[in-house]
Amino acid sequence: MVDYSKYKHLPDNFIALGDAECQTSPIAGLGCTKSCVSAATLAGMLYEIPGPQLPPKFASRYFKKNGLRTGWIWCAISQPFETSLN
Repeated sequence: MVDYSKYKHLPDNFIALGDAECQTSPIAGLGCTKSCVSAATLAGMLYEIPGPQLPPKFASRYFKKNGLRTGWIWCAISQPFETSLN
């Protein structure tokens, strides 16, 4: 797991979605949820850009905003997942 929101020096055009940001258990089904929320966050931010160039610190702002929306998943995957298979 990489918490990109804590990195201070990211390229402005660096974005990670889905398993590139955080792998989750397929049993819990959180990977698809996180990917969809992340994609919606990115789409909303890109929609607000008036021109063809990304603004400075775009990646940092994306990871902070996305972290607010998906932070609960970090907490969920850091806990042991109990199933009948264990």
